[in-house]
Amino acid sequence: MRVVFSSSRQESRIALRCASFVATKGFGAGRLAALAALSIAAASAQTLVGDANRYTFSTSVAGVYESNAEGRRGGEESYLIRVSPRFRYERIGGARFTGSAELGVDADHAVEGIGGDHQNVSGSATLKLKKGAFAYTTAGVSLNYLESNAVNEDVNRRLSSKTGSVAGDVQTMLGARVSLAADAMYSVTDTNDYAGQDSASANVDLRFLVTRRTQLSALSSYTYTVATRATSDPISRRIDQTAAFYDVGIARLFLSDLATARVGVSRRDLSRSAGEQVAGPLDRSDTNLSASLTGPFLPPRKFPKLTSNITLQYGAAPKVGLNDNGGAQMTGSMSLGWQARRTTRLRLLASRVRDLTVTNLSSENTQVTGNWEENLTKATQLTGGIGYEWTTIRGDLRKTEALLATVSATTALGTRGRWSTRVSYVYREAASTVRLSDISQHTATAALNYSWSRGAAGTIPE
Repeated sequence: MRVVFSSSRQESRIALRCASFVATKGFGAGRLAALAALSIAAASAQTLVGDANRYTFSTSVAGVYESNAEGRRGGEESYLIRVSPRFRYERIGGARFTGSAELGVDADHAVEGIGGDHQNVSGSATLKLKKGAFAYTTAGVSLNYLESNAVNEDVNRRLSSKTGSVAGDVQTMLGARVSLAADAMYSVTDTNDYAGQDSASANVDLRFLVTRRTQLSALSSYTYTVATRATSDPISRRIDQTAAFYDVGIARLFLSDLATARVGVSRRDLSRSAGEQVAGPLDRSDTNLSASLTGPFLPPRKFPKLTSNITLQYGAAPKVGLNDNGGAQMTGSMSLGWQARRTTRLRLLASRVRDLTVTNLSSENTQVTGNWEENLTKATQLTGGIGYEWTTIRGDLRKTEALLATVSATTALGTRGRWSTRVSYVYREAASTVRLSDISQHTATAALNYSWSRGAAGTIPE
């Protein structure tokens, strides 16, 4: 994509240089200036085909109250002001490529109570090859960066972290019946006082079309994980492991080709460093049945007011924590939505995910939630939700159950819809085998939002 600058070319260059300087020097207040400078520079840059682009600037100013800002038993309350500007550029109508770039910051200022000031920067960029640009191939690449200062419920304290990642994918047809898909990802996470983690993965999926609705597939994936020792945990140890997966199976389309069911046999070769396992071998190979189900589980024609989606997988984990064998387990998510009335919508969601904690232990989280949305007027919406979650941390036999409740109201101000307000309340009640995690937490937020957009309409095609 070729870019030219408008009449404010000199101002754009100056803004970019200033933004790069303050961002790399890491000045807290300077990051706000960096965001503003980059926004000015990007807004003054236009491509040769102006109607193929869209620029969006949004910001919000919010007052936030947290009854337990530390996320632990006996934690203190906090009052803060949060300013969250965002700038987004989208390339929608390119002949061969589409893409987007986004930059934002969450600046918190503590008015009263514990906690200091924080400026957390986030940024992302994606570039996709449009379908049909090349005869049989589509591809994409993405970059992401995120800074966060939030309560980590695994250790019940507020942590600051930085995460950067790069990912790419490609899909191509090798013949009339044979397709190949591959993707790769690399990410780096740095967390204060706790384990930093480097992770890389690569996946290859080869499929052969037997009939119009039946496919044979062979999957291969490789995951590499390195996590440093958590300095705030005296019993934490370092992780350095690799996992290779090989899977062959058969997939079948059903529900008018909207859903896919797959069964297969998978093998995992896991290699771990010394100290990750107190008892048992460090290296192990196991074979399991694998299964997955993707798509709606209710036919839309018979249930026009219901929308459903399911993504389930059964298999071994690609990452395992200290003293965890990482056996096969069901993970994934499912949702069911019901348009009860023209202005009322209900939704039920359930999910289970596995990951590593900041202390290098295996974490398993299961959550069930129900949401309600009511459009009171064309400009006002009221939402509410209630849910329950179960978290198990393997290695220290820790289990936590938490009740979640949310309610929020959003309304637009004015006829153009650029201004809006949002008021929300979140309640969390947790009971755990670890006393520190027994908490009651109330969070209330009132925000004023502004959004401005210019350029092409529409969305970036998948």
